[in-house]
Amino acid sequence: MNGGILLIIVALGILNQVLRIWLVSERGELSEEGKERNIWGKIILSISGVIGFLLVNFLAGAESEIMKWYWLLLLIISGGFQAWLDWTYRRQTREYLVSMIVLILGIACLASWMWLVY
Repeated sequence: MNGGILLIIVALGILNQVLRIWLVSERGELSEEGKERNIWGKIILSISGVIGFLLVNFLAGAESEIMKWYWLLLLIISGGFQAWLDWTYRRQTREYLVSMIVLILGIACLASWMWLVY
């Protein structure tokens, strides 16, 4: 199970970098408010992600059906947050397009991998 998720994460990371080079002419900086929301959002997502993972792993087990949905939900929330942040604070640089493309392809890859493997 973990090997497939790791492969998807690496592929999405590479795709993210390639699309940023291809679509984004110059990288925009976040405003002070944007930087603060970015930091607090990632702290909240990280803490709730670890707590959620431990809770799902403890209650249902690592190979359960619930764990598949947990990974999909975590990808949607974290990718959606990044896309919202880019759209709100970096709209002129088109970085939100990269975030949205990676989010959609990530959901499609993870969902197809989940149903093909299980």
